[in-house]
Amino acid sequence: MSEDAQERRGTPGLRFRLGTIPVAMPWSGLLGIGIIAWLWSDSFASGATGAGSALVLSLVFAVLFYVTILGHELAHAWVARAAGYPVHSITLWVLGGYTSYERRTQSAAREGLIAAAGPATSILIGLGCAAVARTVGEGPVAAVAAALAWTNVLLGIYNALPGLPLDGGAVLKSVVWGITSDERRATVVAAWAGRVVAV
Repeated sequence: MSEDAQERRGTPGLRFRLGTIPVAMPWSGLLGIGIIAWLWSDSFASGATGAGSALVLSLVFAVLFYVTILGHELAHAWVARAAGYPVHSITLWVLGGYTSYERRTQSAAREGLIAAAGPATSILIGLGCAAVARTVGEGPVAAVAAALAWTNVLLGIYNALPGLPLDGGAVLKSVVWGITSDERRATVVAAWAGRVVAV
């Protein structure tokens, strides 16, 4: 079955392409936008002129937050392509995403770089949003930019924690893999580190 046919028969939801990369957002991801908007509506209430205005700001924030998650996943995809790995798709779901690529060679360094690209990009996006918030000063644009700033920095730091299934766990796996030349052992170490991080 061709990749396009698999896309058509996949999980229903929003589908589009960024260049040659198929992006899928199942209905659970779209539901996530609504959940985030609802959870954040109180945070925007103080700077809004009413409950309706706060809800609009929180909805704008939720949509843009998913755009930044897409940016995080695109970083994985671009580094994977630079490493010579074909990228098959990006999937966005509730509060997260996943980049599917085909590993063509056994390389701990390439895997580590691909994994590290996501958290680094989230932090850079957060710093960029903080700069926008400072430049604008006050008002709804500044409020949304400030919220995007700290959520992306927090997302980047959290995702960099050294334990699978987080990106930081994949980096840890790559480091151990590079030192021991044993991918299986590295996976076990990173998986146990993930349990410690979860606790």
